[in-house]
Amino acid sequence: MSQETRHAIAAGRTSAVVNITSVAAKRARPVTAHHSTSKAALATVTMACTIELGHAGIRVNSVTPGSFSVDSEVNLT
Repeated sequence: MSQETRHAIAAGRTSAVVNITSVAAKRARPVTAHHSTSKAALATVTMACTIELGHAGIRVNSVTPGSFSVDSEVNLT
């Protein structure tokens, strides 16, 4: 992200960064500490980059998909 952002700022271009986070960033579950921690960190980095890069026309957002049910009996072939 930093190299592309630097190039956009130097060229005077606006740009957008979209990070994919998870509801795990807000809700920890057993045996998923590593996943929850990394997603929470990504959410925080997204907020920080929004503040730091907004003045240069760089939008930084995140998409946080919710949970959904999957029928494990479905044949995906």
